Amino acid sequence: MGQRSRFALASLIGLTFISVLIGIHSQPTGSHPEDFAGVERDQLKSNLASSTGSCGVERWSVKTGTDADANLVNLGATTPTSIVTMSSYPQPATLPANNRIQPQETTVYSIDANLTEYKLETDSDYHLVIQDGAGNTMITEIPDPACAAGSLFLSSIQSARNEFDSKFLATGSFKTANVPVRVRGIGFFDYLHGQTGVAPNGIELHPVLDVQFNPSAALPGVSSVIPNTGPSSGGTSVTITGTNYTGATTVKFGGTATMFTVVGPTQINATSPSGFGVVDVTVTNVGGTSPVSSADEFTYPPASPGVYTAMTPVRVLDTRLSGGPLGPGASVNLGVGGTGSVPVNATAAILNVTAVDSSTAGFFTVFPTGAPLPTASNLNWLAGETVPNLVSVELGTGGSVTIYNGLGTADAVVDLQGYFTPSSGGTGGQFVPLVPARITDTRAASGQPNAGLILGSDTTLDVQISGAGGVPATGVTAVVLNVTVTDTTSAGFLTVFPKGATRPLASNLNWAAEVTVPNRVMVPVGTGGMVSFFNGLGSADLVVDVNGYFTDSTTAGASFMPLVPYRIVDTRNGTGAPIAPLTGGTPLVVTVAGFGNVPAMTSTTPPQSVVLNVTVANPTAASDLVVWPDGVTKPVASDLNFVPAQTVPNLVVVKLSSTGQIDIFNPFGTTNVIVDVVGWYG
Repeated sequence: MGQRSRFALASLIGLTFISVLIGIHSQPTGSHPEDFAGVERDQLKSNLASSTGSCGVERWSVKTGTDADANLVNLGATTPTSIVTMSSYPQPATLPANNRIQPQETTVYSIDANLTEYKLETDSDYHLVIQDGAGNTMITEIPDPACAAGSLFLSSIQSARNEFDSKFLATGSFKTANVPVRVRGIGFFDYLHGQTGVAPNGIELHPVLDVQFNPSAALPGVSSVIPNTGPSSGGTSVTITGTNYTGATTVKFGGTATMFTVVGPTQINATSPSGFGVVDVTVTNVGGTSPVSSADEFTYPPASPGVYTAMTPVRVLDTRLSGGPLGPGASVNLGVGGTGSVPVNATAAILNVTAVDSSTAGFFTVFPTGAPLPTASNLNWLAGETVPNLVSVELGTGGSVTIYNGLGTADAVVDLQGYFTPSSGGTGGQFVPLVPARITDTRAASGQPNAGLILGSDTTLDVQISGAGGVPATGVTAVVLNVTVTDTTSAGFLTVFPKGATRPLASNLNWAAEVTVPNRVMVPVGTGGMVSFFNGLGSADLVVDVNGYFTDSTTAGASFMPLVPYRIVDTRNGTGAPIAPLTGGTPLVVTVAGFGNVPAMTSTTPPQSVVLNVTVANPTAASDLVVWPDGVTKPVASDLNFVPAQTVPNLVVVKLSSTGQIDIFNPFGTTNVIVDVVGWYG
C-alpha cells in the first residue's frame, strides 16, 4: 500500500473514531429512558465496552458470585429492606478478598427507591445510585455478564443487565434520572474511596439480580402512631407502625410533610411538624397513600387550659372595606393573638362572624391557621342572606385563624368578643354552665321579664342578668346568652354590649323582615349586672336565654380547652346518630364525652360542658331546636329557630349530664341535625 493510501485509510479510521465519540456524547441525558435504534445502541455499547477496560479486581469473585461461598446465598428468599436499614449495619473492620461476610453478603435484599444517577464503570459494571424519600443514597451494581463467567447468578445478572439496557444507555459519564425503581440484589461491602452515592458503611447491592422500573407497590397502611400526641410547636419523635413502608416517599401529618426514616417495611421513624388539633398521619409510596383511620391520628393539644376575658365587641375584619369578597375555595387569615388588646399567649378567641353579599348558597369554616381544613362549618346561608354566628376557635400559627369560603362569593365581617389565655393563678375567667333558662321575652303574652316591651327602631333595652336564670348576683364577669329576634318588621341588626359602656361599631344579629333569627352572645356584665340590647332598624321582639357565666376571682368554675372543629353527629349520613332526620317530639340523645377529642367522663379531668356548632338542614316545618343536659326536664328555651328548607347554624354552650350526654329536641316537622364540637370546659 502506498503512502497516500495509508494516509487516506488512517484519516478514515480517525474520522470514524471521532464520529463514534461525537455520537456517544451527543445522546440526550436526563430522567427518561433513551430510545435508540437497536443497531446504533449495540454499536455504541460495543465501542464503550472496548474503551472502558477489563473486569474488576477488588473482591471481584464476591461481587460476581464466582467465590467459594456463593452457594451460601439463599436465592429462595428475598428480604424487603430500606437504604436506611442497609446503611445501619456496622462496617466490617476487614474485607476478605474471596469470602463472604454473613449475614449481609449471603442475603438477597429488595429495595424500593428512586434511580437518580447511573454510569458505565471502567470495570464494565453498571453503577446505579438509588435514593430514598429522605435523601439517603446507596450504590447498586450490575456486572458485565462477560465478567461473571461461571457465576451461580449469571442468568439473573444477564436478565438485570438486559432490563436496564432496554430503558437506559449507560456511558462513561454519570447521567441523572428520577425514576421509581425496585432493585433486588445480594448485599456487599465495598471499600470506601469516595464513590458517587456510596452508603456511609460502604454497603451495596452487588450483584443486582433484578431491576424493575416504575414498579407497582402495595398500598401502605398505618396501624399505630406512638406517641400519638405532642405539642403544637412540633418536634415529637414518633414511631409509625404498619405495612409496605419499603420505598416510602412521603410522610404527612395532616397536610404537612415531614422528614422521616424508613427503618424497615413495617416501621418508620418521623418527627412531628408544627400543627393544631387532630390530624391523620399518612404514608405514601409508589403505590399510593395509606387510607386514614382512627389508628393513624396524632393530636396537638392546646398548651394549657384557658380562662376567658370578655370584651366590648370590636370589629377586626370587614372584607367589604379591605381585601374584597372571598371567592369559592378562598380563605383569609386573621391575626388575633398579639393584636390590639389581645395578648400574645392567647389560645382561643370568641368571634362574631357574619356573611354578607353572598352570591349563592354557601358556608364558612373557621379554624386555626396551619391546621388542615376540617369537615365542619360555622355559617351556612342562601344566596343574598346576611347570616351571623358566634364562633369559638383555637388560635393557630402566629395567633391567627383562617376563614374559608366553600361556594360562590361572600364578604366576611368579624367582631372580636373575647379571648382565652392560660390561667396565671386564681379562678377569674372560669366558666359555670347552667341549664338554659329564659330571662327575657318581649312578646306581650310571654309572661317573662320585659313582656310587652317590643324594641322599636334605634332603641335600647337593658336586661337584668345578675341574679336571674341561675346567674348569681355577684362574682360574675360575663354571661353566655342565646339571643333571638322575632316578629321583625324590616331588615335590621342587634348590638349587645355591657350596660354603661359606649355602644360599639359591631353587631350580633342581622335579619330580614319577618324572620326569626337566633345567635349566641358572650358579653361582659355591665352596670348593675345588666346587659344592653340595641335595635338599629324597624321593630322586633327580643327573647334572651342564659346558658352560663364566667367568674371573677371570688368564685370558681371550669377552664376551657379549645379543639379544632370535629363532626360528631350528622343525621344525613349516620355519623353519631341514625341516618334519619330528627322527627318532631322525639329527642335525640347524644353522647359527647369521649368523642371528637372531648375526654371521657372517667378521665382525670372530665368535661363539665361543651361548645358545639349545631346546624339544622332540610327542615320540613317552621320549628326550633332545644339543646340541654340529658336527664333533666326540657327547659323553656331555644337554641335554633328555622323555617322549611332553611339551613341554620348556631353556637351552643351546653352542660353535660353525669354520663356525658345531651338531648336535642325538635318540636315540629323533621330536620337533619349536624353537630361539630369545638371545645370543652373542665
